[in-house]
Amino acid sequence: QGGLKAESWAGETKLTPGDGVNVLFTVGTSWEPVSFDYTLESGSDSLKIILVNVNYNGLGTAKYGYDNVAITIPGGTPALKPVPAVGGGVNPLAPVVSWTNPDPNFPGDTLTADVFVLESDVLLTEDPNMGPLVLDPGVVMVANDIAAESVDLLAAGYPVQADKYYYWAVHLTDPTAGAIEGFTWYFQTFDSPPSNADAGADQYLWLTMDDGTPADGKVTFTLTGSVDDDGKSPLTTTWSLDADQSQTDPATTVVIDNPNALTTTVTIDNTGWFFFTFTAEDEIGSVSDVVNVGVYGSACEAANEDPADIPARYPNGHGDINGDCEVDLEDLALMAASWIDCMSDKLGCTP
Repeated sequence: QGGLKAESWAGETKLTPGDGVNVLFTVGTSWEPVSFDYTLESGSDSLKIILVNVNYNGLGTAKYGYDNVAITIPGGTPALKPVPAVGGGVNPLAPVVSWTNPDPNFPGDTLTADVFVLESDVLLTEDPNMGPLVLDPGVVMVANDIAAESVDLLAAGYPVQADKYYYWAVHLTDPTAGAIEGFTWYFQTFDSPPSNADAGADQYLWLTMDDGTPADGKVTFTLTGSVDDDGKSPLTTTWSLDADQSQTDPATTVVIDNPNALTTTVTIDNTGWFFFTFTAEDEIGSVSDVVNVGVYGSACEAANEDPADIPARYPNGHGDINGDCEVDLEDLALMAASWIDCMSDKLGCTP
């Protein structure tokens, strides 16, 4: 049978009375967690955890066992329970760190915190008690004398990058106990979210052929999306119709052939204005873009509505008087029929 015990120490003096064991457990062939509650003695500056009376498979016993760990508590109880946990992962788009303050030395007082961060390309140490010092090069204070128990690093003006290690420490000030130096913890940023999603240029389409003969009452076209991603976690892409924003008859049918492909075909059986959203998402985040598609009754209507087509070619107007997208003798006849007419009495001309 084995046991764990805790001892409070002040320098080289043990403050814990007696030699009792806090928790006993049966020694097995696999690792198992063991826990207990312990209250530090007043005046403690360190806590020692001792594994006692361990029987090594019947081959003997060890009075003080395998491990004897001392945790230094400089100047009082520091901030504890870091989130993320030591070595955990953080989304670089939402880098929020938090901790739990101890009770103040005098009930009712408020503890305040200074928070420091250091970025590293490599893992400096896995020991949460052996991190960089506040004065080390590259250490940045991201919060000064705050009463909160969390910091949003981006909101604090500290840029967090992907594929980095970040060491951070919370140093407290107690109104009566003074400064309480904290441990140094670290987290990792594994991945970057996708970026620069592009759903392509707006499209202006029609349901009839160029020669004016009816088609099948439908239009089929292609949507092509693109996105930048680092490939460090699975990426999914999705095309979807925003039915609430689209403007068409409620009975209109819109079929997206392969919604999860970068390039897909879409079939629509009615005129209208349609909004398609292209979304790319990985384990860290997502990004999206919207493309607008106008479907008209004829190529001429589509050409007149497309700002890159007829309006761009003829910014000051054109001679297509009858609106059939052709300037011909029919337009000339219409113009001749109104030749030298006065358009309005307001102009002061003679009809």
